[in-house]
Amino acid sequence: MNTEEFYYSLCVTICYKNGYTELLRLADIIISKENSGKTGRRLLPFDNTSDLPYVKKISMDKNQANPNELCIWEWYPQQQNPDKQQSYRSRSHKTFYEFIFLNNLDLSNGLTINPLPVWDLFDTLLDGFIVPLQCSKSFLLVINQTETEYICLDIEESSYSCDGNKIKIRENTLLKEYKIPKLDVIDTNEYVPNLGDFKYSIEPAFQRRIIYKRRDIWIDPIATLPLKRFNTHLAGYLEQVGTRLPCRTEDKTVIEAFIKSVTEDVKPNSDLMTFFENYYSQPKEDSLVLILEKYNKLELIFTSYLKRKSTDEIFLKFIVEHLPSLREKYIQILTEGYLDEEKQKILDQLAPLQMQIEKLNNDINEKNALKEELDAKITSLTNSLMELIVQIKESERYRQELDELLNGNRTGLLQELINLKKVLQLSETTYETSPQNTNASVLTLRYGYSLEYEEATEITDLSCMYSLLQDNLPEQGVNTPDLSDLSKFISALYLCHFPLLCVGTSACDVARIISISLNNQLPDTICVPTGYNDYSSLLSTIKSLKSDIVILENVVGYCDEYCYTHLAEDIPEKYIIFLVEYEETLKLLPKGIYAHMGLINCDELFIAQLMNEESPYPGKITCSISLSPNIATRRELFSKISKLTRHSPVSTGYINSRVKVLQTITHEDNIAEVLKTIYTELKSIIGIYGLSEEYRDELLSSPDPIVKNFKMVLGVETE
Repeated sequence: MNTEEFYYSLCVTICYKNGYTELLRLADIIISKENSGKTGRRLLPFDNTSDLPYVKKISMDKNQANPNELCIWEWYPQQQNPDKQQSYRSRSHKTFYEFIFLNNLDLSNGLTINPLPVWDLFDTLLDGFIVPLQCSKSFLLVINQTETEYICLDIEESSYSCDGNKIKIRENTLLKEYKIPKLDVIDTNEYVPNLGDFKYSIEPAFQRRIIYKRRDIWIDPIATLPLKRFNTHLAGYLEQVGTRLPCRTEDKTVIEAFIKSVTEDVKPNSDLMTFFENYYSQPKEDSLVLILEKYNKLELIFTSYLKRKSTDEIFLKFIVEHLPSLREKYIQILTEGYLDEEKQKILDQLAPLQMQIEKLNNDINEKNALKEELDAKITSLTNSLMELIVQIKESERYRQELDELLNGNRTGLLQELINLKKVLQLSETTYETSPQNTNASVLTLRYGYSLEYEEATEITDLSCMYSLLQDNLPEQGVNTPDLSDLSKFISALYLCHFPLLCVGTSACDVARIISISLNNQLPDTICVPTGYNDYSSLLSTIKSLKSDIVILENVVGYCDEYCYTHLAEDIPEKYIIFLVEYEETLKLLPKGIYAHMGLINCDELFIAQLMNEESPYPGKITCSISLSPNIATRRELFSKISKLTRHSPVSTGYINSRVKVLQTITHEDNIAEVLKTIYTELKSIIGIYGLSEEYRDELLSSPDPIVKNFKMVLGVETE
C-alpha cells in the first residue's frame, strides 16, 4: 500500500458495554506542499466537507486502546469494505495541546473555572493539582476565561512531576501565560451525535475534552514569570527596592532586618497582602506579571500604607523608629489632610450606595406589578383547567358507555357474520336464528385416534424433528419462506408447550400434520359455539380427551379472550392448536393476543390442501430433546428481538414469550439463525395491523444485521 493512502486523525477512544472499542474521529492533519495552509501544524475539525474519506468511526479490536484515550492515529480504510467502517490503525507520535480546566475534572457539567488569586494559584501549582485520567502529557492549564478567550498556562512535560493523576509544577519553572480564542478549540461533545444510537451503550461514560486546533502555540505569551511562593517573591522585590532607598549605611542593616522579619512568615492572606491587592489590583486584571510588577514601587506602598493608617501597629512603629532618614517625611504625611481625605472617601462611598438603593426600589415596584399581572393570568388559567377537567370526565364517561354498548353487541354481530357466510356458501335464503337465543353451552366433539399400527419414526433430536415436519407439510407456495424455518418454529412452540394459531383453509391440515408427525395420532377436535363463556366446562372437556394434542375451532375471535388464553397453563398435559378459517377475523383481535399463542397464516405459505389419499409420515418424540436454557442466551435473544420489534405493532409480552419459545432450540452460536424462524410470523402480524411510519423509519435506520435482514423480508426499501 502507498503511503499516500495513510491518514492522520485526532480520535478519542469509545468503549461499549460489550467490551468492543471504536475511535471517534474529531479532526485531521493534512500535509500539502502545494497549499501552505495545510502544513500539518493545524488540526482541521472533521466534517463532510473534507477531501478525506467520510468515516465517522474507526473500529478496532477489544482492549486495543484505553477508554477516553485522546491520541492522533495513523489509519487507512479497507478497500474491500464499501462502508469504510473497518480500518487499520496505529498510534502516531504526533503531538497536540489539550485544555485542562483547573479544579474541574468533569467538563460534562460545563466549561467553568473558579479563578484563584495569584498566590493561591502558585501554591496550588507547587503543592499539586488533580488532572483527568488519560490527559495529554503537555497541556494548556486554563486558570481563567473571558467571554471570548481562555487564559491559560503552557505546561510542558519536563516542567512537572506526576504521582498518578496528581501533578506538581517544579519551583522556578518559567510560566508562560497565553490568551487563546475560544473559536480556536475542538469540543468532543460536538461529535457525540456521530455515534448514533450507540452513544447509549458507552461504558465507561464518555468524558468531554477540549483541544487546541493548533499543534504548536504561534502567538507570543502575554506574561512570563518564574513560579515562586509569595514570601519568596516579596523578599526578592523588597531587596531590590531596599538597594534604591535614600538612607545611610547603618540604615541598610535595619532594612535587611525589616525585610527578613516581614517575609519570613508572611502569607498572601495577611493584612499586608490584602492591602497590596486592594490598593493596586484593578478589576478583571488577568495578567499575573502586571500584578507582581507593582511590588517594585515599594516606596509608594510604604507611603500609602502609612497614609491609610493600618491597624498593623508593629509595622508602623518599625518604619518610624528604625528608618531615621524617612521618619520626618512619613510623620508629615500622617498629619496632613488625613481627616479631610477620609471624610471625602466616605462620601464617595455613600453616593453609589444611595443610587443603588433607588434602583432597587424601582426594581421592586416593577416586580410587584408583574406579580399582580401573573396572579391574574394564573387565576384565569386555573378556571380554564377546571372546565377542561369537567369536559374530560364527561368524555370518559361517554367513552365507557360506548365501549359497553359495543362489547355487548359484539357477540351477536360475530354470529350474524358467521350465519351470513354460511348462507352465501350454501346458496340458501333462509335466515338462521341467532345463537344468542340457543343453548351456547353445547360443545361439538370430533374424536381422533392413535396410529399405533403405523410404523412411526422415533424422534430423538431436534434435526430429526425438523426434517420430519418439513417432509409432511403441504406443498410450498411461490415466493414464500423456506419451510425449514417454519418447521423449526413449530418445533419450538411444541417443545415449549406454547399454543399455536393456524389461519386459513389449510389450517386443519397443518394441525393434523403436526399431531401425526410429533405424537403419532390424529388429534381430538372441539368446535366451540360463538359467544361461549363456560371456561370450567371447556377445561373439563379438554382434560377428558385421550389425545395429547387438541384442536379448538371457532374460539379465537368468537369468544371472550379469558375463555382460551390460559388453557396451556391450566392443562399442561395437552398441547392446544387454535383454528381460524378467515384472515379477516384477526383484525378484530387485540394486539396482545400474540403474547399467548404463535401465528401461522397457512394460506400465505401453502398453495393447496392435502388430498384425502395423502398420508403424513407418523413420528413420536421418545425422549427430551429441547436444549437447556441459560441466562446468557435469554439475554441475547431478548436484546435481538427487542431491536427487531422496536416501534412495531407487537407488545412487550410478545417479546418475552418468543424468548421463552426460541431458547428451547437455541445454541449460543446460532442465535442469528434461530431468529429467522419468527420472520414469517412477525411479517404476518405487521400485515394485519399495517406498517407504521415509525417502524419503517426504524427498519431503515438500524445498523443491526438482523434488522436489515428482516427489512429485506418485508420488502422495505429506501425511497
